[in-house]
Amino acid sequence: MESSEKQEIVALHERRFAGELTEAVLEKPELSVWMILIPFLFIVFIQRQQKFKQLGETFQRGFMYTKNHALEAAARLVAGASAQTVEEELAQKVRKNPDADAPLQQIYQAQLNEITLLTEHYRRLLSTQAAEYAVMVREAYRPEEFQQFLVELAQREHLVNEAAASLNSAPDMTWRDVIKKLEEETILRRKKEADQIFSCNRE
Repeated sequence: MESSEKQEIVALHERRFAGELTEAVLEKPELSVWMILIPFLFIVFIQRQQKFKQLGETFQRGFMYTKNHALEAAARLVAGASAQTVEEELAQKVRKNPDADAPLQQIYQAQLNEITLLTEHYRRLLSTQAAEYAVMVREAYRPEEFQQFLVELAQREHLVNEAAASLNSAPDMTWRDVIKKLEEETILRRKKEADQIFSCNRE
């Protein structure tokens, strides 16, 4: 299988995971019988539905930002690019404003730290001979090794969130609650998925 095909398999997995997280973390408006019977309430529901869709799309783009950069970098490495070249390219892409103040530089660095970890993870997946995501993971990792990767990934994602929060002198608690729910849900879903991936090895 071509590396580009494996790259798309990994990308599809990550996008699907981001979509599932969106459904779990964001509160989706529910349609009731009263909203159908009362036109004004139905209009309000439509507006909330549109807002939910916009928030979901924004959320998924944000979640995929580091993943997309890392997957592209991993593909470059597998194709033969030097690690130094790829690292320099990433720094240029992520540090959009080299003259930014300290808080924004902190976000850049946190994102680069997460991307560095993900790049090696994706490189390992793309270097396998597998044609399915779960098989890629099994070929690239031992169960305990993959669990350790997930722990470290969660830590680095948390540092990105904390760096972003530092830009707001008075962070909104609702936003904080969403981030907390996001991190907790991400950890639970990844653990469940990892258990499913490696369960066949125990059967």
